[in-house]
This record gives sequence, structure tokens and C-alpha cells, in this order.
Amino acid sequence: MMQANRVPDTAETPAQEALSARQSEIADMVVRGHSSREIAEKLFLSTRTVENHLAAIFNKLGVRSRVELVTTLLRRGSETAAVAAAVAAIDEEQLATRSARTNLPFERTSLVGRDREITDIARMLRENRLVTVTGAGGVGKTRAALAVGGALLDGTKAGVWLAELAPVARGAFVASTVARALRAVESPTLPLVETLLDHLKEKSLLLVLDNCEHVMAEVTALASALLRGCPHVRILATSREPLRIDGERTYRLPSLRFPMPQDARGLTAAEAGAYPAVTLFAERAQAVERDFALSDETAPIVADICRRLDGIPLAIELAASRANMLTPHQMRERLNERFRLVTGGTRDALARHQTLRALIDWSHELLDESERTLFRRLGIFANGFTLEGAVAVTEREGIDRFLIYDLLASLVDKSLVVAEANGQALRYRLFESTRAYANEKLESSGERELLASRRLRYLSDRFAQLRAGVERTARAAEFTDQLAAELEDVRSALDGASGGEDLYVRAELLAEIATGWRAVGFSSEGIRRIETCLAELPADASLLFARLSTALALLLEDSGCHERAFDIGFQAIAHARAASDGSVLAAALVRFAFIAAERGRTDEAEAALTEAESIPHVSAALRLKSLASRAALRSGRGDVDAEARLYEQIRSEYRTLGDSRGEQGYTINLAVLEHERGRTDRALALIREILPAIRLGRDTRLVVHALLNLTGFLLSKNERCEAEAAAREVLEILASFDPASCFAALAVENAACVYALRNDLARAATLAGFADSVLQKLGYRRDFSDRTTNARLAATLHRRLTPAELEPLREAGAALAPEAALALALE
Repeated sequence: MMQANRVPDTAETPAQEALSARQSEIADMVVRGHSSREIAEKLFLSTRTVENHLAAIFNKLGVRSRVELVTTLLRRGSETAAVAAAVAAIDEEQLATRSARTNLPFERTSLVGRDREITDIARMLRENRLVTVTGAGGVGKTRAALAVGGALLDGTKAGVWLAELAPVARGAFVASTVARALRAVESPTLPLVETLLDHLKEKSLLLVLDNCEHVMAEVTALASALLRGCPHVRILATSREPLRIDGERTYRLPSLRFPMPQDARGLTAAEAGAYPAVTLFAERAQAVERDFALSDETAPIVADICRRLDGIPLAIELAASRANMLTPHQMRERLNERFRLVTGGTRDALARHQTLRALIDWSHELLDESERTLFRRLGIFANGFTLEGAVAVTEREGIDRFLIYDLLASLVDKSLVVAEANGQALRYRLFESTRAYANEKLESSGERELLASRRLRYLSDRFAQLRAGVERTARAAEFTDQLAAELEDVRSALDGASGGEDLYVRAELLAEIATGWRAVGFSSEGIRRIETCLAELPADASLLFARLSTALALLLEDSGCHERAFDIGFQAIAHARAASDGSVLAAALVRFAFIAAERGRTDEAEAALTEAESIPHVSAALRLKSLASRAALRSGRGDVDAEARLYEQIRSEYRTLGDSRGEQGYTINLAVLEHERGRTDRALALIREILPAIRLGRDTRLVVHALLNLTGFLLSKNERCEAEAAAREVLEILASFDPASCFAALAVENAACVYALRNDLARAATLAGFADSVLQKLGYRRDFSDRTTNARLAATLHRRLTPAELEPLREAGAALAPEAALALALE
């Protein structure tokens, strides 16, 4: 199937011949100009997996972009075989499974001179549950923490997870940022901290909290709670000061070692290599100026530069980035001038943060006026930006879009802006320190309010465009990815919106992204923001009331607030009628119909759907939502045949639209229904048809859903060998992914049934006790397939074991921790 979707090769290069089949296809498609999303669709991979492959290939080849990758592959001639061999050595299985165990980014530059520090911090973490790496801004705390996390990954059962706090504007968002990093789902009934405690209480993992200093109080409170309530969680924090929590060990990260003045005199190039600061400078300088090389003449000068920068890695990298325009001698002269100005000529006043500020000052002074204008305006972005965002927000007043392209490239070259691959396009960001500096310049310029309004409008327009694409194609992946990437800027823009026109733009932005809060895992925040906005809007803003209320009804329904969702959904219809907008009214009616059907109010659901379906020119997305609502209505009326026909239709719609993931999801739903209708052979055929593609996509939830149902179907057909293989596969996934979930309990119950049929009754009874206990605590209601498996398991155990034999085994199982239960099932 994968080969059938591949563009025919015209001429295979030696590099492609040496690549594995998967890597050859990805490299070939990159050269041909395909985006990551297109590659993912054609090769039945997830976009995350494609990006993981590309990031690792970039790292191996020392390139930073697709352009450099293509250039490297096409120009190296006889060297390409060696290059390809290096790429082929990348462990595909490790790449595929990495995202299930960590969200640590791939590093694209070497970490110089930190071997001892990494070893020391890792040792401290093995002996203590909380270690805080402190140090001056720019000293490399984040890079050190990432390296430690990578070093400890293989020895940490539930993985290593990074929560980046630098973009978080307010302490109130610390818990939600950590929850998102840990992939913890919000509970509508519990505070987020309690949700985190429940998510982590049985897990053994390392949590990296990066850049804590500006939200110290909230980080301290959360870390204390996690350490008290989650005995197997360890925390590695980075901050400019300790958290000051009981049991905390601190590690002050030193600057890179550099020669003292007496050692620098007469220093040779060979001797300079013993100093990590000088090595770092040389490596980064050579990256921008290929002909740069330390000589016996320049080594003492570079050593002096590193000393004057106090060995701060970021400062050294910024200085080295000038190697293509300044000689080491010129750099030292400019540093002398700037440092005297900033510090007043006294060495005692040269604290590390002042040193870094002095360097940024110096770098800023090297910019021309247009570059300075763009630089300070980019400070408005909280968590990075696209080229389109930079143009939309910074254009006008002396700087136009065509000049912005060149200026942004210049700022990237000068290491004041970082460019990173993000899906189909580059994404840009400022270092934390440089962003703070840019914000100071922006504040003093008097442009902040203007730029904030522009950012709000840009985000509203951008998500309106993305939302229109979703409505047209019914494919929401790009929309969700963009919302996740822009989340901190969305929050900052919403929080910073003033009254007047900004109130309406803020409402428009919320209306565009409203249902997206669920997709990125922050439904509760979305509910709060929409409710606040609705309370502030004037009564005559009917269209905005309708759109926001429709979205609010969905979020409330998903959060278990059924009565309120019904009421809000009813109000949304009234507002839509007042607005006289057919598409908005149709959306409100379809949403209300689904909520009513779920509550058993089938007549009201039918009336709403009938009216919605009579409105002409509805979008592809709304038509699919209408079909899903009608399927819910048929389910509520017990008409499974009609429900099945609707699933077939939805599945066909997704296939026509080219959305394989949507098609696969509804294929599983159809298979479940076919099994319930007594057509288990058909159910098995459906799952077997899509399972290879689902596995290639590596969407863990979809794989788990498919395998759980496959196991149940196979057990009902007494196909024990295949059922055991499917049960084991899903158990292995869940053991490292989510052992405390209802899915894990169902997988254990399936395994218990397999063991019971093999006459391993003690193990079966123990596992059954665990599964029953977990599902009861979670309030999970088994569907038809689950009930069938459970009934067969219970009947087998009660037939072959006496109550006196059975009950102690079930009680022992109920007392098992999730990891222990899954381990028992996998023995």
C-alpha cells in the first residue's frame, strides 16, 4: 500500500539506494517538494513521526532546514553513499516510539564542555526527587536539563516530559501547561492540580520544569503537591533561583571554563582546545564562517573574548555569530567599548546578567534602524511566530512586507531570532533574554498597544482562515496544530485585549477557536473565557452570541454539564435566528440535536436536525456533524441498522475527502456496531483492513481502540491465538503509555479471558479483580463487546473455581497497582 502511493522514481541516487525503504521515500518526497503533512498522508504515517524522522536526519547531517537537506543530498556526489549510511543508522523503532515516552526536542547543535555537569546532575536526580539547576541567564540551564533528561530516558519507566514555562504569561497557566506537556486530560469536576495528581500517582517519570523564575510561587506550589502525592515522580527544574522546597537539591551551573589572563598570554591554538568556552566559540564561528579557524595568533584574542563574556554560552554564541562580519580583534574592540559604557568601567559591577545584557545591547547597536524596529516589534509575540505573523503585526510605519523578509533573515543570521522547522513552514522565536530586551524597547517606543491590537487581529484572521478550511474540507488537523503552536500568544492576546473594537475582535477570535480548546486539552479554560466574553458583549451582538453559545454548548456537553449544555444550546438557536445567518443557525441546530439525542429527547433532536438539513449550502464539516448527530439519534431510538448505514456514509464521506484518520475512526465505530448486530465476521474484516495503516500512523489512541475491539471480536469467535497476540500488543503499548486508564483495565480483562480459556485460572481471576476494581472506580460502562467478554470470563471462573478460591484472588487483583497488573498480564 505504501509503495502504491509513492511517486515513481526517475533516477535513484547512491544516497537513496543506501537508505532504508521508509527513509528513502521520505528523502525522495522532500526533494520533490512535498510537505510533512503530504508525506504523512501518502506513507500512512503521523505528521509527528515524519517530523521526528526529519529532525533526526537534520541532526545527523548537521543541517538546519529542508533546503539544506535537499542541497546536501543533491550536491555531495560520491559522498552521498556515506551520508545515506549515516542516516540509515538512525533507529527507526526508537524514532517511532520516542514520542510515546518523551516530548524532549531533538538538539541540532553540539553541547560543548558539559559532560561532568550532566553526569553530576543525573547522579543527584537518582538520589533526590527534586533537583533545581540554577545559574545566570544564558548560562545553558535549559540545554543541560535537556541533556540530563535524554541521558535518563531509557532508565525511566514512564519517560521524561518537558514543560516549557518561559512562554507562560501568568502563573495561573502553570498547571495547565504542565498538564498539556504530560498529556493529562482535564476533569470537569476536579481542580487541575488534583487531575495531575491522579494522572501521576502511579507513574514513574521525570518531569522537567524549565524557566521557573517568573512564575515561582505557582511552580513551588505545584511541585510541592506533586512530590507529596506522586511517590515515583522526580522533578528537574531550571531557574535563576532555588524553589526552596523541603528536600530540594540545587546545582548551580557554572559558566564554561575559559583561560584566565595569565593563562591566555601566549596561548596556542592547540592549548586553547582544552577550554570549553573557546571550543564553543570556535565551533559556532565556523558554522557561520567556514574558513574560520583558531590560530596561535587569534587564540589569545578569542580567549579574552570568552573571559569578558564570563564564559556564558549564549553570550559566546552571539559573539561567534559575528565571525562572518568581524575578526576576533574587531569583536574584542567592540566588546571593550560596549562594556565600559554599560558597566561604568568597573569589573566588580559586571554581574553575569549585566554581561548578557551588555552583549544584547552590543548586538542591538550593530543593527540598522529597520532591523531594530523589526526586532522590538517581534517582542510582542509570547511563544514564537510565523513569517506571516511577523508581516501582519510589524508591517507599516516605515517597514513593508518585502523588507521584513530580508530583515528577519538578517536577525536569524545574527542569532537574535531562532528559526525552527515546524511542519510545513519555519517558525521563529526570540531567546528568552532577547525577547525581554525587545519588550523593553517596545515599551519605551510607545508601540505596545498598537502592536497588541495588530496581533489580536492577526490571530483572529488567521484562525478564521483555518476554520474556513476545516468547514470546507472537514479536516481539522492543521487547525489543531496551529492552535497548539499559537496557544500562548492566543492567551496573551485575549488577556491583553482592551474594550472598544478589541472587544469584538476578541470575541471573533474566541468564536473561531472555541471548539479547539477541547482538541488541545483545555476545555475548562475555553468555557471560562467564552462565558466571560458573553457577559461583556452588548445584547445586540446576536451573531457572536450565537457562535460562542454553540461552541460553549459543545464544551459543556463534553465536560459532563448536560443540563446546562442543553439550555445554552437552546439559547444559541434563538441568537442565531436573531442574527439571520443560515450557516450559523444550521450549526446551532446540529449541535443542539446531538445534545438532545444524548439526553434521550429524541423528538426535539429530530425537529432540530430536520430544520438544519433544510438549510441550503451547508459546509462539508457541518454535513458530517449532522450525520453524526443523526447517528446519535438513531442509537437513542435503538435503530442500529440505520445507525450502521450512517456510519457507512460518514466513512465514505471521509474517504472522499481524503481524510484517512477520520475514515479509520468511523470504521472502528462501524465494526463495533456490526459485532453488536451479530456480524462479527464483518467486524473482524473491517478492523483487519485498517489495522496496518493505523499501526503505520502510530496514533496510539487509535491503535489501542482498534486492538481492544479486535481482541473482543476474536474472543467471541474462539480464535484464541490471534486474540492473545492482539491482547499482548495492546498491553505492551499501554504499559508505557497509560497503565492507569480504563483502556488498560479493558486490555487486562481481555488478557484475563485469554488466560481463563488456557486454564490459567489463578492469573485470570487476579487480573479480573483488578479490571473490575478500576472500571468501577472510573465509572466506566462496558459496551456490548466488553460485556460479552466480561460475562464469558465470569462464567468460566465461577464454573471452575469455588467462591472460596475465587474471592481471595479477585481481592488480590483489586489491590494491584496498574503497572503490576500489566506486568502480570504480560508474563
